[in-house]
Amino acid sequence: MSIRDKVKVNFKFILSLFLKIAGGVFSGLTVIQTFVAWDGLNILPIWIKVLILFGLCIFSFILALILTVFVFKTTNIWTKGKNKVTATYSDIFKLGFNKRNKKNKIIVIPVNDTFDTIVEIASETNDKPLVDATTIHGQWIAKICNSQGISSSELNDRIQKSLKMHRCVPQKTYTIEEKPRGNRESFDFGTTAIIDGANKIQFYLTVISKFDGNNNAQSGRKIVRDSVETLLDFYDQKGQSIPMYIP
Repeated sequence: MSIRDKVKVNFKFILSLFLKIAGGVFSGLTVIQTFVAWDGLNILPIWIKVLILFGLCIFSFILALILTVFVFKTTNIWTKGKNKVTATYSDIFKLGFNKRNKKNKIIVIPVNDTFDTIVEIASETNDKPLVDATTIHGQWIAKICNSQGISSSELNDRIQKSLKMHRCVPQKTYTIEEKPRGNRESFDFGTTAIIDGANKIQFYLTVISKFDGNNNAQSGRKIVRDSVETLLDFYDQKGQSIPMYIP
């Protein structure tokens, strides 16, 4: 996003931040004036005082502009009423496994079409890992199992129960020849299972890819877009306006 677009989209936020900064600056100036008056600084002409106040306003606005465009890690993408979409530079796992979190959050984890929980790496005896340990899917499985003290098979049971509870119907079932290991029921893009985390955090596991013959997840721009649209429909029914974070 260009600097011009950032300013345009975040203009209301910039004005709000400007008012906060200006309020702090003028409050500090008021405190100083309780000890040193304008006359004590030999600032007598009114026009100089007005110029100083005007200059402090310009300084506050420029500072708000710089902080919003170049420093803060959040940028507004779309706003309408109380609803907004923002882009945030952060670690999705720090958000999802924050022990100090006190507000409800929904963290979206992209998964494959069979919701597998077997995390593997390629080895001498296995050239087709099910879930790559380096993906968001694989990292999340390791972290959720470790934080809740459960096995990957126990996690898999919870995911399957969530899919059934939310009436998610598989699109097809892979044969044992097509998929020798892991889950074989394949779900449509955007299908979502809910797993409860700790500290008021929920995880939405959302299908955005399907396996090919080498167990490599295949996706694309249109698939991701359609998956997110389906996810948003699910969120409208289940989300209860809780902030949702999508990597």
